[in-house]
Amino acid sequence: MVFARRIFVLARATSAFAVLAALLITAQVAAAQRASGIVSSVADGVVWLDDGTSFAVGDATRVTVSTPATVEDLQPGRYVAITAQRMQDGTLLASIVNISPNGGNERQSPMGDGNIMTNANIDEAVIDQVVGGILMVTFLGQMDHVVVPPTAQIVMRTDGSIDDIQPGVRISANVADGMASSVTLGA
Repeated sequence: MVFARRIFVLARATSAFAVLAALLITAQVAAAQRASGIVSSVADGVVWLDDGTSFAVGDATRVTVSTPATVEDLQPGRYVAITAQRMQDGTLLASIVNISPNGGNERQSPMGDGNIMTNANIDEAVIDQVVGGILMVTFLGQMDHVVVPPTAQIVMRTDGSIDDIQPGVRISANVADGMASSVTLGA
């Protein structure tokens, strides 16, 4: 009987610990926030936005600069992240194409809004300024065809530095405990 009671007490303590650990993890995840707006000032490693929000940046902050791009920028060898819908003929119709200097996270997965996210390398590209582009992309040993209409948003992402954070620039930052782990500037 005493042994059974000890097991019961141990089980309750383990259960309480699991609940406490889950709450702590949830609090840490909730602490990470997105801060977006126009930079009003930057001084001593602190960025102030037009809405009064502020956060710190430092050597560990990853900076990405986004600039508008065109279908001509969609060339073989480039790594892209494509938001698209699957058409009846099986091709993808892109609405957003982000061109990145860094690949590595190749995948294709459904998004919550009915779109498909495809992170892939461009193997072939047929580009026409008027009608857009048709891409053959590969990811994880698979291949897909993507139609990029003239209405698609195309963005070039390049590595930046803290010096690129200037007043008047649009910024979006991942912030936890007041420090930005990454920021995206521009488009």
